[in-house]
Amino acid sequence: MVNVRGVTRMVFAFLLLLSIATASRDGHQHSAECGHYHVPAPEDGKTGDCICSSNIDVIPCECDEHSLETFNKQTVNPLLQQMMGRVFFRYFKVNLERECPFWVDHDRCSIRDCAVETCTREELPVSLRSLPSAKTPSQGQMDKACAMEKELSSVDTSLTNEQKVDVSNWEGLNDDNFCVMDDEDSSDCTYIDLSKNPERYTGYSGPPANRIWRAIYEENCFKPSEEFSAYSLARAMQLETCVEKKAFYRLISGLHSSISMHLCAEYLHPFGRWGPNYEEFFRRFDDSVTDNEGSSRVRNLYFTYSMVLRAVLKASPRLYAEQFYTGDPVDDELIRKDIRQFLHSLSHFRLRFDEHKLFCGDHIHKEQFRHHFRNISRIMDCVGCEKCRLWGKVQTQGIGTALKILFSDTAHMENLNLKRSEIVSLWNTLGRLSSSLIHLEMFKKALEAKPELAQPSPNEPNVIPFAPSAPVSSNRFEL
Repeated sequence: MVNVRGVTRMVFAFLLLLSIATASRDGHQHSAECGHYHVPAPEDGKTGDCICSSNIDVIPCECDEHSLETFNKQTVNPLLQQMMGRVFFRYFKVNLERECPFWVDHDRCSIRDCAVETCTREELPVSLRSLPSAKTPSQGQMDKACAMEKELSSVDTSLTNEQKVDVSNWEGLNDDNFCVMDDEDSSDCTYIDLSKNPERYTGYSGPPANRIWRAIYEENCFKPSEEFSAYSLARAMQLETCVEKKAFYRLISGLHSSISMHLCAEYLHPFGRWGPNYEEFFRRFDDSVTDNEGSSRVRNLYFTYSMVLRAVLKASPRLYAEQFYTGDPVDDELIRKDIRQFLHSLSHFRLRFDEHKLFCGDHIHKEQFRHHFRNISRIMDCVGCEKCRLWGKVQTQGIGTALKILFSDTAHMENLNLKRSEIVSLWNTLGRLSSSLIHLEMFKKALEAKPELAQPSPNEPNVIPFAPSAPVSSNRFEL
C-alpha cells in the first residue's frame, strides 16, 4: 500500500531543494540574443580542470588539459609527424600574389627568410603534374588573357575590383565554406612543398605585422555586446554571455597562440642559430607578465586543438573513403594505413567538443560566424611576409575546413564535398596545433628547471613576427 504521507514529504523536499537551487543561481540569466545561459565565474576565479571552460564558457567538455596533452604526445603527434612527411600532405596549392582587399599594401617583406620556395614541375608527384599548376608559361599567359577578357565584359564594367571581391564573397555565403579559397585554376596559383617552407621566425615584425592581428581582433571578431574600452579584448570576451561570440574569440585566440608558440620555438638567434626563445615565451604566456591572461591563451590553444580533432573525427566516413592518390602505389597505401590507424585511435579517445551547442538552429548567428571567418581568411592576403602569408592561408583554410565539417549534415558525412587542398590544410593545421602542445610542454619543463632562462638577453631582439606587440600595459593586442 502506498504511503501517501511519505510521498508527499519527498515531493515537498524535492521542491524545496529545487527552489533553493534556483534562487542561488543569481548569475544564470537567459540571453535572448543567443538562446543560451550565462554561467557566472567562480568566486575564486578558478575554472577547474576542463579546458573547455574559461570562466563563463558554456561549451561542454569532459576532457582536461592533462589527458589531451598525454593523448597528443603519445598518439596524435607521432602519427601526424609520420603522415606530414607523406607526399600527399606536403604539397599545397596557393595563390600568394593576390592583392590585399582591405588596404593598399606596400609593406612586402624583403628579408630572405620571408621568401617561399616554390616547386618545379619535376618535383611534383605524378598525380599533380597534369593539374593547372604545372602549366607552361605560354599557357599561363593565355589564362591571364582570358581573365582580362572576362574583366572587361559588359557584365563587370560597372564594378570596381573591390566590388567584384565583395560580390564573390556574397555568392560564397551560399556554400558550405567558412573561408575564401584560392581559385586553383588561376595561373597565379602554384604548388608549395610545405616541408621546405617551415613555419618559424622570419624577422617580419613592426607596424605591418601588428596591423594583421589588429584587423582580425578589432574588425572581424564578434564584438562584446557592451562597451569594453576599459578592458582588454580578452577580458571583455570573458564578460560576454553569447556562446557563439566566445567560441569565435577562443578559436582565433587559440590559432594565434599556436602560431606564436611556433615562432617562439623556432626563433632565429644571433649567428644564424635556430632554437627556442624562452624569454619571448615567458613574455607571452606567463600570467605574471600578461595580467593573468597567459593561462587563458593556453586554454584557448587547447580549445582550438579540440575543435579540429573533433572535426577530423566527425569527417571519418569521408576520410576513410579518400584514396589519397599521388601516383606512388607504395606511399598511397602507407598513408591510407596511417589514416585508418589515426582515426581508429581518435575514435577511442574521450573527446567531448559538442558543436551542437553552438547556434542551436539559429541560422543568423551561423551566417555571421561564417562571414566573420571568411573575412579573416581574406586578411591573410594582406600579410607582407610571404612565408607568414603561406602558413596563415594554410591554417585559416584548415580551421575553415574544420568548421565546414562540424556544421555539415552528420547523416551524409561520407558524401561531404572536400577538395584535396581542404584535406591537406586541415591535416597541416592539426599538425601545427599538435606541435604547439609539444612545444608548450618543452617550454614549461625548461622554465621550471631553469627559471633564469626567462630573463632578458641584451643580444636578442624582443619581437615576434606576425603578431602584434602593443605595450604590455595595454595588453589588448599583445596576443
